[in-house]
Amino acid sequence: MKLTSLFLSFVYISIVFIVFPLAAITLNTNLNLLQITNSLTQILGLIIFSSGIVMILYCILLFFKIGKGTPVPIEPPKEFVTSGLYKHSRNPIYIGDTLIFLGISLIFGHLLLYIYTLLAFMFYYLFIVLYEEPSLRRRFGSSYTEYCKKTPRWLKV
Repeated sequence: MKLTSLFLSFVYISIVFIVFPLAAITLNTNLNLLQITNSLTQILGLIIFSSGIVMILYCILLFFKIGKGTPVPIEPPKEFVTSGLYKHSRNPIYIGDTLIFLGISLIFGHLLLYIYTLLAFMFYYLFIVLYEEPSLRRRFGSSYTEYCKKTPRWLKV
């Protein structure tokens, strides 16, 4: 893994999972907006948060072992990954990210964290549809098109 990939991963994690949520908490508190939390929501939030982390780490491992690359765009996988969680969803890392956001929201209970979770999911959706999927179609051709036909964007139910 390149040092640049590690640095970009650190920046992404810092901004998306620490800076933005802390800003939402601070703004929510300063504006005296709704905050609902109790031990049940916090436990549920911790379970959901942990599930998201496990999903992401598992997917990163798949990218290393099978894809011979990383989820970072400057060092993408060389091989197309369709096993593990990728058998059930084309975007398990984004699902994992969203689970982390939802978990944080449940743990802290701030209204703006829930809004942040929704906005992040909407951003991921647009990014996937407008950039990532067309890019993967160009890169992997018919194998990606066939994969899309049998594997849903979010979850196979």
